[in-house]
Amino acid sequence: MKPKKLPSGSWRVQVQKDGKRYSFTSKDKETAKENARTFLKVKADVTAMPLGDAIDSYIELKRNVLSPSTIKGYEQIRQAYLPELMKIPIQELNSIVMQRAINVISANHSPKTVRNIYGLISSVIKLYAPALSFAVRLPQKRRVVYSLPTTQEVAQMVAESFTEELRTAIMLAAFCGLRRSEIIALDSDDIIGDTIHVNKAAIYDSEGNTVIKTPKTYCSDRYVTVPDVVKEHLAGKVGKICPIGLSTLTRQFVTLRKRLGLSCRFHDLRHYYASFQHAIGVPDQYIMQSGGWQSDAILKSVYRNTLGDMKRKNDELINSFLNTHISPEKCTRLHTNGTSEDNKKPQKPSIYKDSTAFIIHGRNGARTRD
Repeated sequence: MKPKKLPSGSWRVQVQKDGKRYSFTSKDKETAKENARTFLKVKADVTAMPLGDAIDSYIELKRNVLSPSTIKGYEQIRQAYLPELMKIPIQELNSIVMQRAINVISANHSPKTVRNIYGLISSVIKLYAPALSFAVRLPQKRRVVYSLPTTQEVAQMVAESFTEELRTAIMLAAFCGLRRSEIIALDSDDIIGDTIHVNKAAIYDSEGNTVIKTPKTYCSDRYVTVPDVVKEHLAGKVGKICPIGLSTLTRQFVTLRKRLGLSCRFHDLRHYYASFQHAIGVPDQYIMQSGGWQSDAILKSVYRNTLGDMKRKNDELINSFLNTHISPEKCTRLHTNGTSEDNKKPQKPSIYKDSTAFIIHGRNGARTRD
């Protein structure tokens, strides 16, 4: 840590930490040296912090820039998971320690929960010890099977809703693609003609209170065209469009769902919204814009489900075509034992196509490929 005088007359001290070089400049040589020493001491103090304290510090640092629900999730992770890992200083963490912790938490938690926990830890390490990295294997993601309601079931839910607020919420979710949080925050001032401006969301903060904030993502601030059936239902409503709480809406929907013998969640109505549009040929770009999805990848991986009733109709079309054109009589298999010459000189397979099937000729005779 040797001071160097610059052409400007100032003094510069350079130090290296975590593979990076840092410069401290001052008009006074001793001040530059002291700033460098302080920096190194602070860095050492940070990496000596237990992981739990580092997470607490990270949460406070991000409290005013992350959503209340995200902060609440971080606090839950901090308090509920991996208490032994939280006691270990950052500088003592390594791939083996982290992998053991991942193995412990993976035993009785879903892959998504494990990834959320590790995601928070990774963000904290990146902030306080950027040179530290881990080679760990996370549990494989599970394929999520959604219980998507059919069009008939959605219509039944609308008709059988036992409160006006519940009926309104179901229509806004299934026919306009709004999230539960967006529905509760929606105000009549946000509706102009046949267009809804989705510009806020109702969520719980870390204390369990409902607060109004900006939408989930940048793309979530959007304009949605209201179908006629929804426009007629909303006519004359002033103030809060759905003046109930988040938990109240969930409880009412669960009650209705049980009465009708259904298994879908309220959020599955939003899946239905994307899926029925995809099924009738609406372009993905329009679905993304109206639903507030950031990318086509998200749309494909989560929301492009096949509607049960439309799937059954398509299955019937497929069966009808095959039963008409590919009858059992036309798919009779040819069985031959082959000749000795055939066995001595294997024939190169050749493919022929008729109107109903492919026939593949090989050395042991012929077979059909459906």
